[in-house]
Amino acid sequence: MKNPLAKILPAVLVLAPSLLDASILRISPDSTSRLANEVEGNYTTSHIYIDEVAADSVPITIFFDPQAINIETCEVYTNLNRRDRAQLDADGDGIEDGIKPVNGSLIPAGNDNHYFKAYTMAGVSGGYQLTLDANKTGAYRLTVRYRFNGEPAGTWHYYNDEFVGGNFKRDHCLVVSPKKARDIILYEVNPLSILAEGTLPSQRGTFADLANGLGPGHAPRFSMDYVKSLGANTLWFQPIHPNGIDGRQIDPDTSQPFEVGSPYAVKNFFEVMPLMAKSFTPGGTPASNDTPAGRAQALTEFQSFSASADAAGVDVMLDAPFNHTSYDTELAALGQTLFGNGGTTAASEMRNTEARFFARANAYDMRASGSGNIALAPDRNDFGKFADTYEVYYGRYAALVSGSTNGFQSESDWFDYSIGSEASSGDGNAHFDAITQKVWRYFAEYTLHWLTQSGYPANPTGASLDSTAGVDSLRADFGQGLPPQCWEYIINKTRTRKWNFTFMAESLDGGAVTYRSARHFDILNENIVFPLHAAQNTTDFRNIYENRRNAYGQALVLLNTSSHDEDHYQDPWHALVRYAANSSIDGVPLIFPGQELGLSGAVVPPGDTQAGITPFGYDRYEVNFGKPIPHFKKYNSLMPLWLKTTPGDPSYNYGLSQLAKVYEGIGQARKFSKALKSSNRYFLNLNDNSPHGQIFSVAKFQTRNAAPNNSDVVLSFVNLDRNATPATIGTNKFNVNIDTDANGMNDFGIKPGRTYNVKNIAAYLGTDPTRRDTFLIPGGISGSDLLSQGLFISLNRVPTTDGAWATAPYEAQYLKLYDVTPPPAPAAPSPSLALFGTVIGNQVTFTWIPASDPEGGISGYRIQIGTTPGGTDLLDAQKSLTTQSITAPYGTTLYARVSQINAAGIPGLYSTASAAITILDPAADHDGDGQSNAAEHTAGTDPRSST
Repeated sequence: MKNPLAKILPAVLVLAPSLLDASILRISPDSTSRLANEVEGNYTTSHIYIDEVAADSVPITIFFDPQAINIETCEVYTNLNRRDRAQLDADGDGIEDGIKPVNGSLIPAGNDNHYFKAYTMAGVSGGYQLTLDANKTGAYRLTVRYRFNGEPAGTWHYYNDEFVGGNFKRDHCLVVSPKKARDIILYEVNPLSILAEGTLPSQRGTFADLANGLGPGHAPRFSMDYVKSLGANTLWFQPIHPNGIDGRQIDPDTSQPFEVGSPYAVKNFFEVMPLMAKSFTPGGTPASNDTPAGRAQALTEFQSFSASADAAGVDVMLDAPFNHTSYDTELAALGQTLFGNGGTTAASEMRNTEARFFARANAYDMRASGSGNIALAPDRNDFGKFADTYEVYYGRYAALVSGSTNGFQSESDWFDYSIGSEASSGDGNAHFDAITQKVWRYFAEYTLHWLTQSGYPANPTGASLDSTAGVDSLRADFGQGLPPQCWEYIINKTRTRKWNFTFMAESLDGGAVTYRSARHFDILNENIVFPLHAAQNTTDFRNIYENRRNAYGQALVLLNTSSHDEDHYQDPWHALVRYAANSSIDGVPLIFPGQELGLSGAVVPPGDTQAGITPFGYDRYEVNFGKPIPHFKKYNSLMPLWLKTTPGDPSYNYGLSQLAKVYEGIGQARKFSKALKSSNRYFLNLNDNSPHGQIFSVAKFQTRNAAPNNSDVVLSFVNLDRNATPATIGTNKFNVNIDTDANGMNDFGIKPGRTYNVKNIAAYLGTDPTRRDTFLIPGGISGSDLLSQGLFISLNRVPTTDGAWATAPYEAQYLKLYDVTPPPAPAAPSPSLALFGTVIGNQVTFTWIPASDPEGGISGYRIQIGTTPGGTDLLDAQKSLTTQSITAPYGTTLYARVSQINAAGIPGLYSTASAAITILDPAADHDGDGQSNAAEHTAGTDPRSST
């Protein structure tokens, strides 16, 4: 980032070659000091999670050794926490600084006016060091610069000047995500099909149906409550916008354009498709199905749905392909402002108004010169084109493909800010003028527009609002197809408005492509579906998850077994098995609509799609790259599966209908457990140090070494063979005696002198709603036995009879660990304001001091008050406070005792009973000495004794 106004050229190397080859930049996230596992800054990424409402602040320590002497000063140069300045223009050049940053060499240390800021580092042994705090979500960059003694002010040598391994060193990226990103459990939705009752236009689903549900008498049961019953908390919508008409693909069944068209060929990014409105009456042609009045109706219904989702606590993720548009995409109101003229309107087509919005055919690093030479999307040469879409031009950058096959894998990370000649390409001819800069602004307004339309506050000050209103996330279709710098601008501009908005990138290649997306996105929609097809045993699954951790660090991976572009498993239980394993791992689990009902495709593990298999679940399918997928370019419905899981229907299948109950158990556990969502994990082996081949096993914990009652610990086990009943054999149980940091403490907080038990928080509840709340180890197990002997596990197969679901159901075992050691007894309760064993008035307040039990914790107390020691005739109740008042008749003598309840709900022994306490009437004279009971109490004399 020596000069962010221009692409760095190799000529830079000749400036000071002896100084530009050996500097060290190390990053230690979440630490105020250097860590043993600190990472080199060159093209690496730190993922950090914060809650701005809670005022979270996460330290990041930066160490730099320039490998040179005679240094005057070293500075960190970054835009960390400065998202709100992406849309400002500090240098007055008329361009937002997030689009075209100011030359960093012109910004002195401490200057707070710009998108980027320089911070002076302190000299330490071996180099220079600085700790900064991440306290605002966003997509940021960081590098270091230094100056030698005697060099003029403004002269800087940047870490990025160094040429190593065929590339200049590149920025370290800081992705500061909202903590809620870790909590997301997705359910993908197409509004037209999820509640459709057939394939006629009049039977389509709509936003009004989504908001209210169809109600009794209808087979489709989808509703917000249905979503929440599955544990899901976020709906991912395929694009909801009007679909393109010109260029629409042809339906082979009718030889006419598809009746709905592809949602990924967007005609207007700022409107809602009329067909999604219940109040809209479809016409007989694509044009009659897209009218201004219909768009207005659809927007109103979308807004009502959005409010309903907010009220239900269900988030909304929109999906949009910023990389490409339909042929006939419209300016929209924003486009009319940015690109239009006196002869155009918001409904005018972009290609006929400003063709430079698009890339040029056969030259993706140039702009189209007219509607006749616009490039089809995408810019890739290694597979086909999206035949109904045009490629949007964002500028010239390292990974843009033009004339090569592998350019998309480039990790050079440069962006060319030059303009040059419209007729030329290559260095210095990036065409990054006002037109292309407006393209960035156009798409950056997308999220802001839909936040407004869905009811999120304007938030002009960029405050960290505690608001659940409005859309919550964006899935970026073909997100890899934009420059990283553009995504950073879009993300930071959005987060200035809504700090906890999340972003998911479709970046299906894996490798260098998805790694690039991980440098700015929270969630990665990559290619995990294919290794999941092949996975057959525990080692296979571990490798899938470890490979992604090693590749993307703490970035969240979409844990999907399928999607709208992919085939499904022939056996729906194979999808469930993988969902169960996925849901035990940090990331974002996904349910595809119908998966929980028994959707069946042509995938047969360990292979992918197999020929000759007929899919089942939807009314209509199409073949996509040789795979049968539910059709979304035509009216479609899930009625075959809704009916098959509806009691009383002739096609009803009881066993299949239990599939959803298993999904519910898994999803509810995931939603409930902080450990399951945490990135802290350890794959459990048997005592002989081998994995169990057919039981996937992982320990998840919220905080290493913490007591289980104080910090969530879940030992997760999944049967990978739906036709078998695997179990540990003899003494070869699962080893939980793990101390990875060698500090002498068990990672999961297990201690020899305590007693433990487990509950299956993912239990199948279809026939018994109490199963999730039952301790599974009779009498518990001592910590010493658990550490020395291990944990016995036995898992059920998928039942072959209906009755077996009540006795031996298939389920994931997410075993939440509890410390069930009975807590010690507190001290005896003490009555307040008591004197000589009496209180004045008809109310007594007892207080007590809790017993110390740091391992077990305290969830409450059992207080008993009676007229005899240990009696309960006056009160026997569970309380959360250490005080209890009781009213009784005058003259009553009473006693109290208390038992402590630990955080696992286990009660301890009762305290000794309190001393007897008698309630006296303040106006009476109990001892007949002429003084009232109240007067004697005030005087400090015994009201029951006249002497």
